[in-house]
Amino acid sequence: MNGGRVDERLVELEERTRRVGPSAGFRTRVLMSLAARARATVRAEVVRSARFFVPAAFVLAAITLGFATRASGPSSAEIVAAEQHWEREF
Repeated sequence: MNGGRVDERLVELEERTRRVGPSAGFRTRVLMSLAARARATVRAEVVRSARFFVPAAFVLAAITLGFATRASGPSSAEIVAAEQHWEREF
């Protein structure tokens, strides 16, 4: 095809499709579809990431609880005694 023939064909196609456009509500349907897809994507990503992070959080909590129970800090009785002493001095 030479350049003139291509130009003629393009002009013809433009004239034939000039009145073709989106139907009523097309933009709304497209935006609603995109919003639904975005919600589904976010939901899927939350579920997928929770499969990793929730067990990791449980392990971290168990390790932290283990360290907290092994700490040789003051006991509850010692804390109560210290608070009562401070209250008397105040």
